[in-house]
Amino acid sequence: MASTYTNRLGLEKQTDGENPNSWGAILNTNVIDLIDDAIAGYEIVSVSGTGVTLTDNQGSSDQSRNAALEFAGTLTANVTITVPAEEKTYFIRENTSGSFAVQMKTVGGTALTLSQGVNTFVACNGTSIYRIDTPTSVASFTANTLTATSITTSVLDATIINVTSVSATTVNTSTVSATVLNVDGAATFSGAVIGTVTTLTDAASVALNLAQGNNFYVQMTSAVGTNRVLENPTNAVIGQCGSIYVIQTVSGTINKTLSYGNAYRFKTGTAPTITQTTSAVDLLVYNVRDVSIIDVIPIQNFKPEA
Repeated sequence: MASTYTNRLGLEKQTDGENPNSWGAILNTNVIDLIDDAIAGYEIVSVSGTGVTLTDNQGSSDQSRNAALEFAGTLTANVTITVPAEEKTYFIRENTSGSFAVQMKTVGGTALTLSQGVNTFVACNGTSIYRIDTPTSVASFTANTLTATSITTSVLDATIINVTSVSATTVNTSTVSATVLNVDGAATFSGAVIGTVTTLTDAASVALNLAQGNNFYVQMTSAVGTNRVLENPTNAVIGQCGSIYVIQTVSGTINKTLSYGNAYRFKTGTAPTITQTTSAVDLLVYNVRDVSIIDVIPIQNFKPEA
């Protein structure tokens, strides 16, 4: 009777009386060596712009039997790595570059998208691929998009998260640095929430781009003429609020004035006249009621206690 093979690792099972003069050599090569691959083997799989089907051999060396797989190369398109439809676990090192994604799947199963530059542990149940590890401690995390139901210290414990966009029900970490941070629901902060103060360019028409931040600062200078207009802001988002410091010139004729675009609304409809003394500090506290309506409360002439 001919040899058969194990269902998962394809190890050769010799029958009684088979291979009387080579039974030991076959055991070493087709079983013990392959178990060595399955426990500690490391296979580098080169990828670029086309899918790769991992080799799957019965009783001989192949790619898919290895314990660890490294996917390496510069991606020129999204790539699918097809593994055998057999129960197995893999340690994966996703070591590609390029603005595309690598997926793992069986021929008929659900694909798992791997995170570029991230090591992970996955399992195949014979049909689909699932991530079964829980990343626990990293110094930093960088990605274009991070989407999850919950990001907590039990899932991601990071000093810094640098992402283009974070979308999650719960984010719990020391520092989140993101271009866009979307929080649906209440947000609780145990420490300080600090916004950058953006310096506006002093000019006859002072441009205000609310996508640059919440808090702003404009220092009037003698180099610009007497009158200035705070232009209607661009990229206003309903609910955004913050402040704008207006600082008078430190020298020269103190008669700089400031008028406002038609989007700004003031109490009783009267726009404030900025303080007319050297280095005077006024503050405009604003709230975006509508993309074309900015409610403003002026607080004028900050100075030390007399």
